[in-house]
Amino acid sequence: MRKLNSPYIVKCIDSFFLRDNLYIVTEYCEGGDLFDTTRKFKEAGLKLEDDFIFKVFIEICLAVSECHDNDNGRYPTPLADAQCLRSTLDTAIHL
Repeated sequence: MRKLNSPYIVKCIDSFFLRDNLYIVTEYCEGGDLFDTTRKFKEAGLKLEDDFIFKVFIEICLAVSECHDNDNGRYPTPLADAQCLRSTLDTAIHL
């Protein structure tokens, strides 16, 4: 995961085991995650704009493509491990 360098994937800073638990340290994601974003809209009685949904979909596709391009059969899909995407709006979206 540390070798990935994409504007659509949150960067992995470090990882370590502590008491049989794996901890993954990532860059700070000011925008929060996608679940929280959709929940806030729902609680406010608002709907996500089609442009936003389309943008998120495109960024997910680009992130998955980046993971597969860098796979070389050595890494598990980082997207499944990190479950985060970086938005081009200078915020991050976590899945």
